[in-house]
Amino acid sequence: MFSGKSNTKEGAQWLDELRSLSKELSNSSWDSSSSESPLEVRHETALHRVEVYQEELRAQNEELRAARESVEASRNKFLFLFENSPSGYFTIDDKRSIVDINISGATMLNRNRAHLIGKPLFIFVEKTSRELLEKHFRAVFADSKPSDEVVFLRGKDENFPVIIESCLVQDDVFHTKQCLTTIVDITERKKYEEDLKTANLELDAARKEAERASNAKSEFLSTMSHELRTPLNAILGFGQMLELNPKEPLTEAQKSCVDFIMGGGSHLLELINEVLDLAKIETGEVALSIEDINLKTVLNECLLLIKPIADKNNIEIVVGDAFNSALWIKADQTRIKQCLLNLLSNAVKYNLEDGKIVVDCCEIAEGKIRISVTDTGIGIPEHRLSELFEPFSRLKAESTAVEGTGIGLAITKNLTEMMDGCIGVESFLGQGSTFWIEFPLALRENKDDEGVSPETNKDGNKIFPNISGTLLYVEDNPTNLLLVQMIIDRFDGLSMISADDAELGIELAIKNKPDLIIMDINLPGMDGYEALKKLQSMDETKDIPVIALSANAMPEDLEKGAKAGFRKYITKPIAVARMVENIKEVFDA
Repeated sequence: MFSGKSNTKEGAQWLDELRSLSKELSNSSWDSSSSESPLEVRHETALHRVEVYQEELRAQNEELRAARESVEASRNKFLFLFENSPSGYFTIDDKRSIVDINISGATMLNRNRAHLIGKPLFIFVEKTSRELLEKHFRAVFADSKPSDEVVFLRGKDENFPVIIESCLVQDDVFHTKQCLTTIVDITERKKYEEDLKTANLELDAARKEAERASNAKSEFLSTMSHELRTPLNAILGFGQMLELNPKEPLTEAQKSCVDFIMGGGSHLLELINEVLDLAKIETGEVALSIEDINLKTVLNECLLLIKPIADKNNIEIVVGDAFNSALWIKADQTRIKQCLLNLLSNAVKYNLEDGKIVVDCCEIAEGKIRISVTDTGIGIPEHRLSELFEPFSRLKAESTAVEGTGIGLAITKNLTEMMDGCIGVESFLGQGSTFWIEFPLALRENKDDEGVSPETNKDGNKIFPNISGTLLYVEDNPTNLLLVQMIIDRFDGLSMISADDAELGIELAIKNKPDLIIMDINLPGMDGYEALKKLQSMDETKDIPVIALSANAMPEDLEKGAKAGFRKYITKPIAVARMVENIKEVFDA
């Protein structure tokens, strides 16, 4: 690397050497016998040294020139970057005047740089930001390094926001302190933030609208469920009382009529439950309890329910030998039963008269078992198979006598997938269809557990045990009062008193001390929850068990009832056998 100081030193040494040489020549004597004079010898030596020095000097000059060019290039590069930086750079004196500014800063202000030098910075700042800017500079001259957001003026009419940052430096030339100030135009950032804020507001509005729609949907479903279940309670309730009356047995004609009533009412209840199920699945409100399930037990329970319907159409149900083994799967007990019932019900409904249904299962891969339901129906066109699992899609079956909503398969698909299973179908026109569901296989050491077919109690008398005591029923609907009165009358030893509102019910509870209270939820004035709270707060009634009986049958209704402290929560339409069992459990407790 070239060093000017080093070259100057070497040059001085050469001059001293030349002077010494000249002095020697002037003081020396010449030997005439020699062919060369001392002066010539010394001269040649000096010339050689001068030539060497000149060559070195040229090299050093070339190095110096290259160094100067490199410094100049770096300086120009720095100046270009400085002048054209995305940020505006200012030098501000203690009077808040502009000492210097780069091109980018002048461009931001939309003014000529010469016009800006010497001007107070404040005149280029929006009025509402001037106080903040003065505070900013006071902090700088107090040796701080603040960062603030202020609004500058672009020309005369346009404002633009900036982030301004400053630091204090010492001017070695004039021995004064000055601010080095940087401004960054944040117009785009502010626009992005504003757009983001708008988007968030729109998203929040959309979320609230979705919640409102969801709440409206839930409220509608709850209302629909309640309003439909109330008349169904009378239809199915009194139908069951006719069926379960051994003292006055029905004639064949009457039994046939009751069967039609019960069939129609049960179908309507099934439709209501399917719509509510689909709504619960769509909102993710279905709670599952995955456990080891004995497949044969579940199948036998399903067959017990579906066989009477199949027998009416002379449809044979054949169960594969594989079910004779102790097969266990991982699933939710209630929901796997619902899935199988849907497939079996469809196999009956869409089969031909005198047809056949084959239920089979097999292990298709390690840890997976497939359950298949095959019918001998008319089959489904291949191009329409993808529509099967869409809600309310019935593939034109709505124009036939086959009843349904078209949402059973959609529910089955969703429930199966929620239980880590899958569903599929194969169909051939004119031959029939095979629907299958797959579930994880449960590994159990005990393979000897066999499914036991549940038995129904055909004797209406036997489901009504002997119970001694008094029951208070609080209900404002006369039809429901009459139905429950008929049920209670079937018990030997159990009597019923009633009230049509909560206030009267509480009075009767205090006066009669009943062994059990059955409370409707939707009562005029004080509702069932308020009445329960009142009963729980009084010493005379706090220990009386209370059962809720209501047409409010949404999951949140059942959860709310359990949290409130109802001993049981019975939904309408009343399943008489189940209600009798619930009453018996309370009295046996």
